[in-house]
Amino acid sequence: MTVRTLPSLLLVATLAAGSWATAFATVAVAEELPAGDDECTSPDCSLGMLQRRAFRQQDVPAPANETSEKSSGAGACFSRPPSDNLAGAELCFCQLAGNPACADTACACPQGCAAGVAWKHANTVVFRNVAKAHGCADDSVLLTSPSGYFRDPADLHEASGGSCQHSIITQLLADSWSTYQSAVGTGPVWQCFHGSHIASVRYLHLQTFCHSGSFHGMPTSNHYVASCVLMSAAGQAEALAARMASMIVEQGSVQRGAECRVPVFQRRLAARAVRTARGLLASK
Repeated sequence: MTVRTLPSLLLVATLAAGSWATAFATVAVAEELPAGDDECTSPDCSLGMLQRRAFRQQDVPAPANETSEKSSGAGACFSRPPSDNLAGAELCFCQLAGNPACADTACACPQGCAAGVAWKHANTVVFRNVAKAHGCADDSVLLTSPSGYFRDPADLHEASGGSCQHSIITQLLADSWSTYQSAVGTGPVWQCFHGSHIASVRYLHLQTFCHSGSFHGMPTSNHYVASCVLMSAAGQAEALAARMASMIVEQGSVQRGAECRVPVFQRRLAARAVRTARGLLASK
């Protein structure tokens, strides 16, 4: 495999003034491109290659060992309480998601927690991100979180021996898909989890945006940055959930390799920005 790393790490920390959602620490780290992408010299070219690969792969069934996870006990997965006291954006996500542990707490969302703020499903909640996608006719980005608490994709993978992973991801994909198709626009969408060491809000959330667009370094083939799949039909949720689960497993080894390739001063800069974003969240 031929690897080309970007010459620098792009770090953006933003705070939406007066908004409920959050400050986002977005880190675009060196991205690995497989052999055959070497002719790409622009982000648009790289994005186009990734989209074509995703379209080729979207109908491929997941290997049997990736779909063997059973959904028994899924009810407990969707009512899993936070392991720590939540505040700021994390508490807001918890309240909107309807996690039982956050039911009797004062609303932490500046826009409120009343009906109409989000689309509520049986086991998930969908709401709009204040940040916008690029390259979409409708630049909306939807966030979808489970009612059960998981800090990030790594926590989802490790919790209860991984028994919640497939059912949670499948439901997130299904509910985000149906909401996007009815409330934003029809057609294929990117479904992405930011990498566990990059996501600034410590409550699991799936990001959904149009198939021709990009958002905060996604889509990407670098699983240190994000795990992304292209979804074009509701019936793909199960197979795509298995694929995303395998990406999350891979994220651990990719993360160690990516950290070694990114200079120390850049890793420190990224960590500082994430801490700053979390501080801004806590002050909201």
